[in-house]
Amino acid sequence: MIAGGFVFRIVACNEERSKLLRKLIWLEQNKNFDVSDMRTHKRVVPEAPHSTLLFPDGSMLGCFVIDLSASGVAVSADTVAEIGTVLAVGKATGTVVRQFTEGFAVQFKQLQNPSLIEQLVVHKR
Repeated sequence: MIAGGFVFRIVACNEERSKLLRKLIWLEQNKNFDVSDMRTHKRVVPEAPHSTLLFPDGSMLGCFVIDLSASGVAVSADTVAEIGTVLAVGKATGTVVRQFTEGFAVQFKQLQNPSLIEQLVVHKR
């Protein structure tokens, strides 16, 4: 412990360390700016982040829900679905609209009720 702070060790490969460094630099450079979230719908991190992807061919794959909103969901899975793929995350259907390092984003076919979206998307274990 250091007065006014703390020390910790990060176990990561060089690529992960580089990514973390870029994030820390961005945070330092933007810490005093009141950057508003330009998203239309508030994103939420679910308490129970486990769900299932259902693909058009009927195959299913477990996934981790990174975050979700009334308009879509970001997931991490053992596969990265191609942009344009129609699938269901839990009981909510949508289209893959973006890929990123951790997974991919699905835009729902229709806006979901924000108070019910977590029940549609995630599985309580």
